Amino acid sequence: MMLISLLELFSVPNITASSDPVTEGAEMSLDCVIKGSQQKGTSSGRLQFAFYRDGRVLQNFTTFSTYQVFPVQMKDSGEYSCEVRTSTNGETKMSNTVSIRIQELFSSPEIKVTPHTVTPGENLSIKCSTVSKSDTTKLRFRFYKDNVLVQNENLSNNYYVKSVQLKDSGNYSCDARINGTVKTSREIRIEVQAVFASNDTGTNSTSIEDVPQNDVHLIVLVPLILLLVVVALLIKYKHKLLAVFTTTYRSHPGPATDLLVETDPYYSFIEFSSIQKDPVIQTTNTDVTYTQVKA
Repeated sequence: MMLISLLELFSVPNITASSDPVTEGAEMSLDCVIKGSQQKGTSSGRLQFAFYRDGRVLQNFTTFSTYQVFPVQMKDSGEYSCEVRTSTNGETKMSNTVSIRIQELFSSPEIKVTPHTVTPGENLSIKCSTVSKSDTTKLRFRFYKDNVLVQNENLSNNYYVKSVQLKDSGNYSCDARINGTVKTSREIRIEVQAVFASNDTGTNSTSIEDVPQNDVHLIVLVPLILLLVVVALLIKYKHKLLAVFTTTYRSHPGPATDLLVETDPYYSFIEFSSIQKDPVIQTTNTDVTYTQVKA
């Protein structure tokens, strides 16, 4: 009886991580280890290796059995596996899976503003606040206004603006970084408001320093122009104005029935001739009758 033994070209691969746990910002190496006549086969060309995370290809088939990640980020957490195949007959074998959870080195930064209400002339303090998992972590910070860098990278997590002006309004953000790991805060809107301060009587007032220079010129110039216009009009129409103010108004008489007008009397007389019209009646004297007629 003849016994035939088959030689296994390579064993089922086993995937291992260089360190566990893996901290954010560090370097991570994944090895696809096999057993058999062809050990790792990193340069033999007979075996090829591929790496996957959560079933998605990270590295397609190459002759390298190691996959490196640097710097490690939180998104690199997942289920890792590897696959081995021969370059001659295409035989493949899939490894086990290993769960890798990345530990956060520092939290995402949060931008904080002091004071909350900012008025012109005040000092503004912006802080990039984050929590580090290690006391030895040396984070570096940068600050932005409207996505434009306003403070270069340094160890200070504070940004100061002395005597803010209206032009300092905008969207502010910051980022924290170490060893290639960068985390950016959300944007916060800062409005520098020219608030009118209330005095003791409860009325609103503001100082001339709070008013922009162009507005100061307008405040002074506009009343002066109005005054000149009024003076020019007075000079131009002064004669008409004098005539108006010196005119006296006479009272109008009432109805004609209310007036008694004395006029000179007109006299007339009627002379009757001594004409005998009736033989019985005779007129011997001539009488004159005066009638006063009033107009």
